[in-house]
Amino acid sequence: MDSLNWLSLSYEEKDKIIAQEVLDFNCFNSAEGTYWFQKHYDLGLWRFTNNLQDATKVLDKMGESKLKANFLMLSPTQYQCSFYDNDLDIESMICSETLADAICLAAITYKKKSYKSSSV
Repeated sequence: MDSLNWLSLSYEEKDKIIAQEVLDFNCFNSAEGTYWFQKHYDLGLWRFTNNLQDATKVLDKMGESKLKANFLMLSPTQYQCSFYDNDLDIESMICSETLADAICLAAITYKKKSYKSSSV
């Protein structure tokens, strides 16, 4: 899954990546676990990339590592986010059309995953 184009993924694909790579869901190790995740996802749970309330779970998880987050709203359809430890790293700001998606992509980027997106 290296160097996937984040913008070409569906919300469902992005949410699965966030669940597995950022939130450390361990249900994807078996067919039963994947089915369990999908069943709950279909009920409306874990919409990290398009539901700000669910995206706060990503913030909480990143905060467990004592990381700080920086957010900017450039316009009603353009948000930036980055995670950092001590020094604010302006160069790693991630842009997206929604704040929830920006949070998720910034978390993936911080965790050294290779998903492509526009960076500022």
